[in-house]
Amino acid sequence: MLNYLAQTIVNIRAVLSSDIIIGGDVAQYPTDSDLATLRDLVKASFTIDSPRSAIRKSICRPYQDIVGAALR
Repeated sequence: MLNYLAQTIVNIRAVLSSDIIIGGDVAQYPTDSDLATLRDLVKASFTIDSPRSAIRKSICRPYQDIVGAALR
């Protein structure tokens, strides 16, 4: 499953040069070791030299999407 997520991140990074934040309902599942594995998979799959980007997990809080929309 991490292979699919890594390929998705590689595809996004090919178009957008920014940090990747895994959020929403998905953020509650990956552990720190999963994120380390994901970083390694992305690094191995990315063929274009680019600035280093971070892959982070958001903090899962109730109603965080509503608060984020209100801040906008």
